[in-house]
Amino acid sequence: MPAPTPADLAAWIVRPPVLAGSHRRFRGHYLQAIRDARLIPHTKLVGLVLGAYASPDGLIPPGRQPGVAGLVTATGLTPGLVVLQLGLLEQRQWLQRIPGGRYETEPLRLSIPAVAMARIRSRQ
Repeated sequence: MPAPTPADLAAWIVRPPVLAGSHRRFRGHYLQAIRDARLIPHTKLVGLVLGAYASPDGLIPPGRQPGVAGLVTATGLTPGLVVLQLGLLEQRQWLQRIPGGRYETEPLRLSIPAVAMARIRSRQ
């Protein structure tokens, strides 16, 4: 694969992420992409746990939303670390939430950044 040009990198940055619910194999792609991502271990752990809560199309149903307390229990991290990792996942487009809510009460939606999805598609 040739090295990306600056124009390629700029196109990847402005591309929207692939959202949960876009296809039935989303969860598998999400889990693979998060395993391959260059994330610190705590962030990767929270992302993988969120993936475990998701349906095959990547949506986390309202009744299965783990919230901070559920993620603390599942990961063994402190509440502060969980909130920090959720913020990092959201900032890097691995997670989306409805604006104005709190992580404890609002539904979370998984997403795959465009760059990570391009890597998955190039392997298929």
